[in-house]
Amino acid sequence: MLRISFRASCALSLALLCLLSAAPVQADEIVVKGQPMSGQVVKVTAKGLEVKTTYGKGNVLVAYDDITSLRTDEPFTLIVSDEHEVPGRLVGVRDGNLLVGDDPASAREVAVSALHDSVTTKEFEESRMLQLKSFLRYWRAKYNLSFAATDSTTNTLDFATGYEIERRKKPTRFLTTGSYRFGTVDDPNDNPSGEKTSANELIGTVRGEYDLTERIYSFADTYAEYDEVESLSLRFTPKAGPGYRILNIDTASETRLWSVDVGPGWVYERFFGGDDNSYFTIAFGTEGNFTLPWGTRLTFRGAYLPAVDDWANSYLLRGKADLTFPMTSWLAFTTGIQDQYTSQPADDAQHNSLTGTAGLALVF
Repeated sequence: MLRISFRASCALSLALLCLLSAAPVQADEIVVKGQPMSGQVVKVTAKGLEVKTTYGKGNVLVAYDDITSLRTDEPFTLIVSDEHEVPGRLVGVRDGNLLVGDDPASAREVAVSALHDSVTTKEFEESRMLQLKSFLRYWRAKYNLSFAATDSTTNTLDFATGYEIERRKKPTRFLTTGSYRFGTVDDPNDNPSGEKTSANELIGTVRGEYDLTERIYSFADTYAEYDEVESLSLRFTPKAGPGYRILNIDTASETRLWSVDVGPGWVYERFFGGDDNSYFTIAFGTEGNFTLPWGTRLTFRGAYLPAVDDWANSYLLRGKADLTFPMTSWLAFTTGIQDQYTSQPADDAQHNSLTGTAGLALVF
C-alpha cells in the first residue's frame, strides 16, 4: 500500500507541475481590429504596443491605429517630453493618443510621438537608474575617442577626443561641444632633428537658442580655437541673431532637424608672435540632425563669416559632419570630417585645414 501511495503521490505532483507550467500568461483586455487578442502588454513605444502573446510566438508589435479597445491589468509609467512621468493603466487609444488612467472618460491623453520610454510602475519605483534616466531625458551626450599609431619608415601618432552635450526642452536649447586633436610624425629622412608635431588643436563651442514660434528662434553662440600647427594662439567668434527651422521633427523614433540662421558677429584672431586680426561680420550658419536607417545619426554644422567692410578678401568658412553608427545602447562607432578655410592665415600656414576622424563613442 505504501508503495502504491508513493507512486500515486508522484503522479499527482507531476500532473500539478504540468498544469502550472501550461497555465496561460496573464492577459490584458486587447481588441485588435475588432478581434480579441490574448496577451499582455509589456512595452509601450512610439510605434505601438509590444504584446507578449499566450500563443507562444513571442512579442508582437500592435500599431495604435489597429487597436479597437484596450485595458491593462498592470499600471505603467510613461516617460514623455513635456513632463516627468505619467503613471496609470492603459485604457484605450483616441485620435492616435494613449489614454492613461482608471477609465476612458477621466483618462489623460498622451501623444505617442512624445514618448521617450515606458516601464511598469513597479519597475520604475524600484529602479533608481530608470528614475535618473527620466530626469535626464532632455539631455543628450556623446564622448568620442580615437587613437592611431604607425611604426614604419615614418613613425606617426594621432590622438583625438571630444564631447557633445545638448539639452533640448521647449522653448530652450543649450549645446556645448569640445574637441582636442594631437599628432606627431617622425621621419628621419625628412626631419633628422627628431619628432615633429603634426597636429595640436583645441576647439570649444557654446550655443543657446530660444523658440519664438514653432520654427523661428533666436540664438547666441561663441566659438574658440587654438591651433599650434596653424600658428594660431586664439580664434574667437561670438555671434547672435534669428534663425529658422526648415525641418522640425524630433520624436523618440525619428529626428529630422535642419535650420539656418544669420546675425551680426565678430572675428578675432591672434597669432604666434603677437600679430592679430579682427573684423565685424554678418555670420551665416546652418545645422542639421537626421536619423538614418539602422539607427545611424547624421549631424552637420556650417558657418560663413565674411568681413562687413571687405567680404571678398576677408572671411572665414568652416564645416563639420559626423556619422554615428550604434553598436549597443551606449556604445557607437563614429566617423567625421571637419574643414576650415581662412582667407588670412598666419604667414607660415595654409589657407585650408581638412581633418578626418574615426573611433568609438559613448552615447548617453
